[in-house]
Amino acid sequence: MSYAIIGFGQIGQALAKAFARKNIEVSVATTRDPESFAADAAAIEIVSKLGDKT
Repeated sequence: MSYAIIGFGQIGQALAKAFARKNIEVSVATTRDPESFAADAAAIEIVSKLGDKT
């Protein structure tokens, strides 16, 4: 099964973090410039690597 989140605001980021904690891959669609959310996406990647340890 694949998951997608529309929007990368506070709610979209919270959902992405929740998926990452469970090691579930998710795609995110947003109209924002990629550079504007690169740091937020990197933080979620770190959460993904930590998994349930957080």
